[in-house]
Amino acid sequence: METPPSLLRISSNSDQRFLAAAAKQLGAPDTRTHKTGHVYDPRWSRKVAASLGLDRLQAMVTGSAPLDPSMHALLRDVFAVPLFQGYGMTEAYASVSAQADDDFSVGNCGGIAPVIEFCLLSLPEMGYTVKDNPHPRGELLIRGPSLFKGYYKDPEETNRAFTDDGWFKTGDVVFVDDRGRIAVIDRRKNVLKLSQGEYISPERLEGVYTSELPYLAQAFVWGDSSQSFLVGIFGIQPDLFAAYAQEVLDRKIDPMDINAIRAATKNPLVREAVQRDVDAVGRKKKLQGFERVRSIELDVEPFTVENGMLTPTLKLKRPLAAKLYREVLQRLYADGVAGEDTPKGKL
Repeated sequence: METPPSLLRISSNSDQRFLAAAAKQLGAPDTRTHKTGHVYDPRWSRKVAASLGLDRLQAMVTGSAPLDPSMHALLRDVFAVPLFQGYGMTEAYASVSAQADDDFSVGNCGGIAPVIEFCLLSLPEMGYTVKDNPHPRGELLIRGPSLFKGYYKDPEETNRAFTDDGWFKTGDVVFVDDRGRIAVIDRRKNVLKLSQGEYISPERLEGVYTSELPYLAQAFVWGDSSQSFLVGIFGIQPDLFAAYAQEVLDRKIDPMDINAIRAATKNPLVREAVQRDVDAVGRKKKLQGFERVRSIELDVEPFTVENGMLTPTLKLKRPLAAKLYREVLQRLYADGVAGEDTPKGKL
């Protein structure tokens, strides 16, 4: 019997960066500067796939969390095989939408499955409505025979999850393009409200910071309703962070020495350097002032399945994280307020 193609699981930003680094080491051109289009010479793709034990790779599928469009294009180019993005959840028995075989676009999750109905619910308080241009935006609502009937022995949660006319509220904010494909752009269930009345989507901001700063592997952005700004706890990628901290401190840091790396995360010079990087990302991405993380904490791996901070599907348990790190968050807010009160020098 023929052995099925190898399975590649990409579960974190660090995995994505590893694949990109492997491609670069083997001589593959950079998609950001490659002028002949997004199709690599097959000899490069075969080398990269073989180096990872994926010489029989035929196609790839990604889900669980939105894949950065540039990474989507890079992975497809590096391996020279189709990469399809889908969207789903346990309540829908996994699959809700997926890209078609002939869809080579990036930045979307394809069309809704034929057995599922869908509609959008306007969220004016978050700035999303079905009348938005160029595409309608809102919370994705779905219904159909493939959906679950309710949460086990939890009628209250079940009632909260459905509208009166039977639509399941996914909690995901999407837009629908001209071809009927959905793209996840925000998350309603984890919206924070700051003291000035602004609504914040922490998951979107966490994705921005971890995708822009390679040495960050995890992010927890928090906003207290009594405060006007955000704070954040970031988990670092040890090997990349070691090189970064080494440059900041001008001394050797062994990427295998976790104690030395952990000490570097507490060094004021390193924290200040990372804060500057975080501020630069905010400017680059044109984030509103209230969306920018004002004070940060660094750690090696603050959130894991083992310590109860992540679900088995690697999603952050936000209320539990806020409870566990309550003292840290309070200190970060104190630092942020102190920074606001510090007199600024004249330019």
